[in-house]
Amino acid sequence: VLDVNNVLWPVYRPVSPKVATDHSKREVLKDLIFVDGRYWESNLANIGPGSGLRDWVELEFDVPREAQEGTLIIHAINTHLINAVYDRVGVLLGDATLEFYNALENDRDLQDAVRRWIRECGLKVEVWNESVWEEVGVLPPEANAVPFVRGLRVETIAQTGNRMKMRLSSLTDVWKIDATQIEFALAQAIPLQDLRLLHVDASTGKDFSNDLSKSDERYAMLLPPDHVTLSFDARSAKRLKKPIYVVAAQGFLYEWFAAGRTTEHPVAATLGTATNRIEVLKLLLQHKEVFLAPIYEQWRRTREGSGS
Repeated sequence: VLDVNNVLWPVYRPVSPKVATDHSKREVLKDLIFVDGRYWESNLANIGPGSGLRDWVELEFDVPREAQEGTLIIHAINTHLINAVYDRVGVLLGDATLEFYNALENDRDLQDAVRRWIRECGLKVEVWNESVWEEVGVLPPEANAVPFVRGLRVETIAQTGNRMKMRLSSLTDVWKIDATQIEFALAQAIPLQDLRLLHVDASTGKDFSNDLSKSDERYAMLLPPDHVTLSFDARSAKRLKKPIYVVAAQGFLYEWFAAGRTTEHPVAATLGTATNRIEVLKLLLQHKEVFLAPIYEQWRRTREGSGS
């Protein structure tokens, strides 16, 4: 399993939690014990004023007496809440969208605000150490089209008796969790070996060989429906019983424009210049409940309409 730093860890005998409850005191173990496409998801109980807009799940694992460290494994998918965020930001920006992208590249305050929001949307993992919850890591959101799995090394096992309590928390309804497991074992990261690239065939006809031949600052940028077919010298992999192939890639900001808007939205028009609109957005980003209140109301209607 890959961790948040893309380091590969071996997992042999992971165990599931024995107890799982969420922020509404619901027993949710049945949703989290198997990798079966049956997800724990928010009931949107925490979107009212003063709620803090955060959800959490508390887990209890049986711990072997000699356990010192372990690897937590999360099977999950992120929701499409980001679409409601895009819609709201689009209303505020109006035709100043391109100016916003420019500010995102150059405005330090805006960059810091976005980084704080990425962390806010991450899945924070904490362990109970008999007095307080101690953070051991954060998994950033990464996909809402396909499920994914990530690992997190827990280097110090804190336990009460033969149980370890763990809490997973995030901004409300950003995460849907399929299963949680942990392996209590000392482990060493699995070293990766570069495969020699033999040939690159790109649908665009562009030669990406130099961009993909080594790990550097050069990337092959693909936009739908572009694709590349890679051929490697696999002789080194044939010596392995179970080869695992890892591709290093990076996503990028998708420049969205609200569909069907041929004229400036009246809300954006009242905010004046593009600079003013971006400053208003920066101000809103500092006040989580003010910014998210209308977004969650729209999102609640969307979920009710879809029956989820």
